[in-house]
Amino acid sequence: MPRDLADVLHHLIPEAGETRETRPAPEPVTRPAPPDDSRRRARDTRLLALPIGEDDVVRAALAWNLAVEITRLATPTTVVAPDGGDPALWPEAVDSLGTRIVRVSAGDLAELEQAATRARAAARDAGTAHGAAEPGIVLVQVPPRWLCGGGPGSGLLEWTLLLASSDPRDLLEAYGIAKLVSRRQPGARIGVTLHGAHRRGESRRAFAKLAEVASRRLGLELESYGQLVDDLQVYRAVVDRRPIGLVQPQGAATRCLRDVAGQLLEQCEVSARA
Repeated sequence: MPRDLADVLHHLIPEAGETRETRPAPEPVTRPAPPDDSRRRARDTRLLALPIGEDDVVRAALAWNLAVEITRLATPTTVVAPDGGDPALWPEAVDSLGTRIVRVSAGDLAELEQAATRARAAARDAGTAHGAAEPGIVLVQVPPRWLCGGGPGSGLLEWTLLLASSDPRDLLEAYGIAKLVSRRQPGARIGVTLHGAHRRGESRRAFAKLAEVASRRLGLELESYGQLVDDLQVYRAVVDRRPIGLVQPQGAATRCLRDVAGQLLEQCEVSARA
């Protein structure tokens, strides 16, 4: 019988790479007072790649609600999604406080990066026009199958967030995607947010196991970006065409989404000051 995740990884995730409560979160970074030059800060808008399949309704719902919480905390946020997937994957027009879905024509990673770069420039200019004092984030859906095979590296993957549940098969998939990302973009910063935990401590143990195996077998240091809870409430809000933050602003799901959004924004500020 296998004793841990590492004992079965070589069976389920060949070395060629296939896609088929967490490590302690980073210490909070104290946000400095906004500088007078808001135009400089608006240029700090960053791309965040989210490997999400073209029919992955669960992760798309979580990503959309995360984008709304980033908007509520800082500045209007854009989600870039390639055409060709499930047309119902992303909401068309909902009351989302300025969060936008931008669908782009792209057939591979290179074309998606070009489209995302244009969206980033538009988001930067919009932030400048609104006098945004916070750096912005453009979330980009990356179909995992586009990571397979050869091809040049992609700056789009320099900052990547994996959304994974604590289910063993999901952890294996996350491991495989992390491996593919690191091969396409060596040195990429890869974070993980766990969702769907049913017991206290489950997410923490799941992340610790995933991070340990990724470090030992791939030399990757994964970062924890917290956990999301009450997935069912998020799905119901999406069916109702309203983000969970507006339906249940004080609910557990909203608080967790806001915590993850805050960690992402803090990382933007750290990078901007570096």
